[in-house]
Amino acid sequence: MKRLSSFFVSIALVLTLAACVNPREEFDELVLKAEESLSLGDFELAKAYMEEATLILPDSQVAVEISSRIETEMQNEEVLARVSRLVKSESWTEAFGTLPELDSDAYRSQEAAELLKAAFELSMTRYLEAPTETELGESLLATIPLFSDAGITIDSDLSDSLYTNSVEQARLRLSDSLEAGPESGINQLIVEISKELYKAEDLSGIAQAITDAYETFVVAESKALVKSKDLSDAQDLLATAASKAPNSEAIKGERARLAELVRAEQAAIKKAEEEAKKRAVNAMYVEEDSFNDMKWFFDRATYSKYAANEFLLYIGQRSSGSPYLRMRFMLYRDNWHFFETIVVNVDGQKYEFSPGYREIDRDNAGGKVWESYDFNPSTSNLLMVRKIIDSRETRIRYLDDDNVYVEKTVSAAQKRAFSNVLLAFEALGGRE
Repeated sequence: MKRLSSFFVSIALVLTLAACVNPREEFDELVLKAEESLSLGDFELAKAYMEEATLILPDSQVAVEISSRIETEMQNEEVLARVSRLVKSESWTEAFGTLPELDSDAYRSQEAAELLKAAFELSMTRYLEAPTETELGESLLATIPLFSDAGITIDSDLSDSLYTNSVEQARLRLSDSLEAGPESGINQLIVEISKELYKAEDLSGIAQAITDAYETFVVAESKALVKSKDLSDAQDLLATAASKAPNSEAIKGERARLAELVRAEQAAIKKAEEEAKKRAVNAMYVEEDSFNDMKWFFDRATYSKYAANEFLLYIGQRSSGSPYLRMRFMLYRDNWHFFETIVVNVDGQKYEFSPGYREIDRDNAGGKVWESYDFNPSTSNLLMVRKIIDSRETRIRYLDDDNVYVEKTVSAAQKRAFSNVLLAFEALGGRE
């Protein structure tokens, strides 16, 4: 009985060992199947075999290396598929940008290069058979350097034919633009040059014709503007022209001629301004106060000790000092008004002055009374004066504390007086 029990234990052990085939052998068999699937390009199956093998020998370096190869090949396959899709859509730049994602495996890189080359040459052939889309032709032409940079040689006959065709298309565009006018021609020439696709000599004939037509147009237009005294517009025209045709000697010459005219005009304007300032000073009525070493300059045409001096600007200056401006509002009447507020309405824009009681001078003589507010004007006050000079209508209201007002209108003579005083002030060395 004891021998029988031992027999059954031995049988059970053998069966257990038989059921557990040698793990190494099973692992090697799975690795072999994985490598075979990998060589056939069935990456999913190869991956499944290696996952099973890894369960048997989790720490195997062989399993790690083969699994890594499978992952790399799967990534390469994905990149190639993406390259293929981009090629079909003729997205050449993107396709080239995708190539570095491939593993350094020479076979895969060569496969991608051949795929790109074949598809690109096919696109070139199709285009040359029916070259209707100019932009497509230029896009193909601009892509050729990408192949050269990648060490891929494109069929030279196709490349030469594409270049010749593109040059012809460019020349036609330039001819059509020239027919539309010199400016249209030069603008199109700038566009073609900026593409950097064509050799200068291949466009030289039509380019020269466009440049000649453009410079002839510009010089004639400039002379017409000069004749009509529009020197600023002529300068703008020539500055633009020089940027478009920087090598044109005719445009350079016209710019030099215009510069001389501008300098002469500026000199004449400056001379006229200086003469106007001198006249303005000579036209001033001058009151001298030797006791206080003061001179007061008033516009001679509107000056009066009292009458008509409702609103004026005048200049004060010591012999050793700079001139300064004074502004005066005055009412000269038969009876008192006792104004407290002054409102100046310049074409609808209102300016208000509220002098203090002690700032208003009130006096009387010979049956007449006068009330005046005299002060140093601020920058904003002088801005108001300049607006008055250019205004259609300016009215002044002097309001008392009951809002009863006396209204005066600034005359054309007063406006001229303001202008003359400001000019004389500048001539005397004053600054606002």
